[in-house]
Amino acid sequence: MGYINPFDKRFLIVAMAIGILLPLIFFLSGYMDNRETPLAEGLFAGAFTFLITITITFVNTRIAIVLSKKYPWKDGWTKRLVIELLITSISAAIIISIVVALLYKYSAFHNQYSFNFTIFQNALIAIIINLILMTIMEGRELFQMYRNSILEAEILKRQNIESQYTALSNQVNPHFLFNNLNVLSFLISSDPEKAQEFINRFSLIYRYVLDVKDKSLVSLKEEVDFLQAYLFLQKTRYEDKLDFKIEIPQDKLEYFLPPLSLQILIENAIKHNEISVLNPMHIEIKVDGNSLLVKNPLNPRKDKEPSTGFGLKHLVARYGHFTEKKPVFGPRGEYFEAKIPLLQE
Repeated sequence: MGYINPFDKRFLIVAMAIGILLPLIFFLSGYMDNRETPLAEGLFAGAFTFLITITITFVNTRIAIVLSKKYPWKDGWTKRLVIELLITSISAAIIISIVVALLYKYSAFHNQYSFNFTIFQNALIAIIINLILMTIMEGRELFQMYRNSILEAEILKRQNIESQYTALSNQVNPHFLFNNLNVLSFLISSDPEKAQEFINRFSLIYRYVLDVKDKSLVSLKEEVDFLQAYLFLQKTRYEDKLDFKIEIPQDKLEYFLPPLSLQILIENAIKHNEISVLNPMHIEIKVDGNSLLVKNPLNPRKDKEPSTGFGLKHLVARYGHFTEKKPVFGPRGEYFEAKIPLLQE
């Protein structure tokens, strides 16, 4: 969403309308009181006000654009509004004062019709016109921001629901359940204690997915705790053929990221790569600057299903609501790397 364009046709039409209507109202009110009011005086006043209004609009929209970059609305609307109205009002007063001074010095037209213009009066008129124009312009900008914020909130909500649905469906799909129930069946007879732990981690996964259904961001600590449960299931299934290494400094655990981000990346690595005795999978999860790096060797499965990229695309879209930094995915040498930003708020 960009700031209002100074050449926006609709805004210039409003400015021109104000420049025409104001002197027309003043002229007609004077004409009703005194029918000897010269028509030429009214026409000159109208042309004068029209040109001044367009000039003020042209200058002050540019001032507003500069201020919008230095003092964005999101950083504090009160400070921005006060500074903008003050500077643009001073600008409008200076512009009209210069023009009136030049007219009095180089034109005899006002003497002929005894114009009662003073610098103070015209400056006051210019400030009033400026306040009207700035109110319209900023009102439109705020309305656009409000409308876009509602739209973005709805899009984010939908994407969160879709991502959570995808994550949940991945956990309840027949393959996932079949594989893990087989593992559980084996553990019940061979290692009851580990079977109980397996059940606890299994339930924790579903509980977490339900807990974050209304959250846009979660702490990295929450994600890592959830991931430990998910990795326990995968490690139990693949045994020594699958290994994980997590290196995250304590101070980074308070950073934030969209929920289920890590699960999507790990699921992506397991889904698309061969995991066997000959090709074991070693996944590294570590911090790289203010980003989280997930790295795994590239051993594409021969029988893999065509990838839709749904999970990664939605992860990028969800990040777009919080930061201009985008997640980066792709092969790098013999490895596939996924780097996602860590957010401070």
